[in-house]
Amino acid sequence: MIRVLALFLSLSLLAACGGGGSGGSSGSGGGKLSSRNIGTLATIAAYAATEDEAEARRIGQAAGELAGATSPISPEVEQKLGEGVAVKTYAQMGPRYADESLQRYVNLVGRAVARQSARPDLLYSFAVIENDSPNAFAAPGGYVFVTTGALKAMNSEAELAGVLAHEIAHVTERHMLQIYRRTQLFNAGLMTAEAIEADNAKYRQGVDVATDTLFNKGLGSKFEFEADKVGLEYAALAGYDPQGLIDFLGRLGAQSKPAAGGWLGGTHPGTAQRVSQARAHSAAVLGGVGGQTLTDRFARNTASLRN
Repeated sequence: MIRVLALFLSLSLLAACGGGGSGGSSGSGGGKLSSRNIGTLATIAAYAATEDEAEARRIGQAAGELAGATSPISPEVEQKLGEGVAVKTYAQMGPRYADESLQRYVNLVGRAVARQSARPDLLYSFAVIENDSPNAFAAPGGYVFVTTGALKAMNSEAELAGVLAHEIAHVTERHMLQIYRRTQLFNAGLMTAEAIEADNAKYRQGVDVATDTLFNKGLGSKFEFEADKVGLEYAALAGYDPQGLIDFLGRLGAQSKPAAGGWLGGTHPGTAQRVSQARAHSAAVLGGVGGQTLTDRFARNTASLRN
């Protein structure tokens, strides 16, 4: 409720300031919309939201605290589990892509979006994996991965921001931690980092559940649709055109022979349905707000993928 109200007020303020026009959709990104000014508007809107919601704990943290209160896993344990999943990700999906300038670029984009999320203080880490399948995924604790195959299928920085925002939403909405609750893996109250380090078997089991979910079973349609919708909001608040995620999904869906797994395979719902729901959410909640696409900057920073 608070996130939706803050987002509505942010976009209303943005329109009042003249930043919601179509000028930001150019490849040069020369419009008034920027991650700096839209982030300021989001903060103002959050203050307004708390005046109507007396129960809100702190500005920008209410949603995160609500999710945390229902989770049996502490942030420290979440971070530890994410570290283990990250190690297995490299072993299963492929090596870290060698272009350090591209790695820095993806991290900059990802962190710009994460600052607008419900958990902005989490230490996020973004990495490019050398794998031709168009895929992206998030481990507990803020570890986000995107494949070279996904980057090659993108046309703009707005698309990259949209994909990363989707994965950030999985983290902020604690989707993997809800999977843990279903499996009753951590059903003995709030676990501490010390306790899980002392129980190596439970730690390994937690990592295995996460990797099996990410690469084989999937998080489920409900969580994927939610991540699309929340991701659209995060991308818009960071100053990007939220249409970027929709365009990327549509392009993947148009492929005649989708790759097994990844954003086109059994771990995700069909792209046509995702595009339909994302468009409806964008129209209803974002009201057609524009933003920067930064096509030229994306092309420069991803040139090594096409050489």
